[in-house]
Amino acid sequence: MSKVHKIVNTGDQNFLLIIEDSPEDTAYYLRLLKRIDHPFRKVITVASLTEGLKSIDENAPACCLLDNFLTDGTAFDFLNHLKNAYINSPCPIIVITGQEDTSTAVKLMHTGAQDYLIKQNMDSPQLERAIFNSIKTWELQSKINQLALYDSLTGLGNRTLFIEHLSRLFNEYQRYNRSFALIFLDLDRFKLVNDTYGHEAGDVLLKQIGQRVRQLIRKTDIAARLGGDEFAILLPDIKETKANYVAYKLVKTLNFDFKWKQTTISTSSSVGLAMCTKNIDNCNKMMREADIALYQAKKLGRARYSSFNLSLEKEIIELERLACALPHALQYKQLQVAWQPIVNVANQQVDCVEALIRWYYNKQWINPLLIIDLMLERRLGDVFHKWLFEYSLEQLSLWRLDNNNIRLSLNLPANLCHDSKIIQLLIETIKFYSIPPESVTVEVTETHLMDFPEETRKKLIILSDFGIRIAIDDFGTGYSSMKYLANLPCNILKIDQTFFLTLKENPRNSIIIEAITALAHRMKMQVVAEGIESQELYQTAQSLGCDYVQGHWLGEPNLGSNLLSNSACQEKIHTLKKTG
Repeated sequence: MSKVHKIVNTGDQNFLLIIEDSPEDTAYYLRLLKRIDHPFRKVITVASLTEGLKSIDENAPACCLLDNFLTDGTAFDFLNHLKNAYINSPCPIIVITGQEDTSTAVKLMHTGAQDYLIKQNMDSPQLERAIFNSIKTWELQSKINQLALYDSLTGLGNRTLFIEHLSRLFNEYQRYNRSFALIFLDLDRFKLVNDTYGHEAGDVLLKQIGQRVRQLIRKTDIAARLGGDEFAILLPDIKETKANYVAYKLVKTLNFDFKWKQTTISTSSSVGLAMCTKNIDNCNKMMREADIALYQAKKLGRARYSSFNLSLEKEIIELERLACALPHALQYKQLQVAWQPIVNVANQQVDCVEALIRWYYNKQWINPLLIIDLMLERRLGDVFHKWLFEYSLEQLSLWRLDNNNIRLSLNLPANLCHDSKIIQLLIETIKFYSIPPESVTVEVTETHLMDFPEETRKKLIILSDFGIRIAIDDFGTGYSSMKYLANLPCNILKIDQTFFLTLKENPRNSIIIEAITALAHRMKMQVVAEGIESQELYQTAQSLGCDYVQGHWLGEPNLGSNLLSNSACQEKIHTLKKTG
């Protein structure tokens, strides 16, 4: 028989259960109990194993006296049933037999009994000692089992319990075709919560996640914390439609504002769902499918769920290959930097150059956003930024030999502008190459600023105090807050390219651009117009008051170090100067 995860009913455990089919023996036990000081509020008697199992299922007793032989089975049958039905024994059990047999006693103890008494030799003191010792032994064993199978922080099962249940459900699927689902979930940007507010905040958040998961799932479902912010949920006997609904509800339930001291932190989770199907021949494959679905959910933007399908598997295999190749690419300096000019509208000069990441791997260029995602996933931030800062700032120092007015713009990806090590590394690298700090601009996306405004502000102040210029990238696409903007040490707003690229379809975009520009100028900030893909758009940006322009029409990202003499860029600038 396979194990079924049952929750022990602990409504009223202050009673003794006697399972005995002999009325005379039952009366004898009751007489002995009257002579001792026992802890039970009442005594319940039943005459069969079936009735005993039903009683325990309904409400587990504080202790159970079990006759070794009954009309519908033996004590071994009873103990084995409980062993298969419950992860942990629901109550201490004392087996009473009419025969003295040491080997049988040992087997019963190994099967789950706490003690073994000979009916003919039993008296009140012996029964009292057996009850007391059995309860204490069972309580101790329960605590040991709790530590071995449950997560001490959330109270959910741990990895050991999860693997045991997954194996059991998979065996049931193979034998009886009982469908079940596996859900993997983890918290979005949990590392950022730990790094920003400390591990105490992270632990409190994990506890709340555990509570919310428990409240959402059925009693027959199994939830476990696998480690860190990774959770797994097993859904036995469930159809795919219902499993998808559970995944959807999890995403909604785990998207909430977490209050920590005087701060409110927005938190969300990503969920991956896999169903046990005919193409799955082992537990590891099912876990991989759930993991692939989770990866897809994160790739799609987090705070959502994704169900596994075969097309996902091919894509994830390719992503895994890239993720494994990235450390090698960093070690052997196979990543490259492309330089894109930022043109000053006032004098049509290239005043600044933005450093953009490029990677040519397996005969194709890898999406730069994917490179950043893989870098964050593999925790390569220190290595990646050491290379990026050294390479870019060394090139800037060489350019400044010919033009000491040229500036460099660097992007700090989400999750890293809070990293003190990255901030300090940038400052130290600037010092090493003797570059004026005001010649370097750090770009941070608006969306990230809105996620953690206070902590971001503290780190940006460190950079600003050192002299580095701060730019808010993709401005206008996130949930802008004038309050946060007023408190940030910001020098530059980069208006998101969609406002210019969709100008023909949405003429009112020009009003938004003009308003953002006016706001920035009133706050002593400069404005960069992104997405300038034609001379017409350049002229629009100029007429609306933008200070700088950037886009492929002015100059595509260039892998060469001779950007300042880039013929295409110079040609466009020459055209602009001629037309005024």
